[in-house]
Formats: sequence, C-alpha cells, structure tokens
Amino acid sequence: LKAVAAPAKRMTATVCARIARGLFYRGRNPGDTRRIRTGATFWDDLLFVADNEESARMYGAEITTYRLRSGARLLCEGTRDFQKLQGRRRQESLLDFAERVARAAAAAGYDAVWFERQTDVGTAVLNRDSLERA
Repeated sequence: LKAVAAPAKRMTATVCARIARGLFYRGRNPGDTRRIRTGATFWDDLLFVADNEESARMYGAEITTYRLRSGARLLCEGTRDFQKLQGRRRQESLLDFAERVARAAAAAGYDAVWFERQTDVGTAVLNRDSLERA
C-alpha cells in the first residue's frame, strides 16, 4: 500500500481572523541584546512574534504575551489576499520571499504578516503600534 499524505488545510479569511484575535508570544533572554541579522535591513528592523509559546521559546526563555489591537490588519499566508500580494512565486530564498511579501503588505496597509512557518519565520509585525501586551 502506498501512503498518501493528507491534503493541507487551506488557510481562509475566517481562520486568519481567529489567529488575529488570539495571542502572540515573543521569546527573549533578559540582558541579551543580540539580534538575528540577515543583512536585509527592512526585514531585520521588524518585530517578530509567534502564534504559539513553543515557537517563541526557541528565541528565549522569557515570554511576553501580546495581542493585536482592535482594527489591526493581519495578512495570513495561504489566504487569497496573501496570494494576490505575493504575486507569481519566483526562484528565491525564504528570506527574499518573506521580505518581498512583508514590503507589499506594508504598502497595502497591513499591520502584520502571519507566515505558516512560525518557528523560523513567525509573524512579522509591520506596525508596532498595532500590538499591545496581553
């Protein structure tokens, strides 16, 4: 018998809205001022959170919990809006892809971008004022 992978669940606007109403987590280590630098200034200057505490803990033991303020716009990877903004997929690295989409989302007035890979990409906060401590 041949194993068949279950089809991936499609991200919908409803699921994205549920994520937007949920909590976000940021891990850090007190006293450690180092930051991950990619060389892409726009990307490096963003604030990153995760939609789950386990992913946030990969970046530090001290967890701060946030939520998006009412009215904040979250773009979720896999939605139709995301697909429109991403345009045609190119031969590019994950960093180049994520930064390109984040720039397009910022230009379109989004406050944050949720990426499927929460552990290594996370949710990029484009507008820090859209985030509040929970």
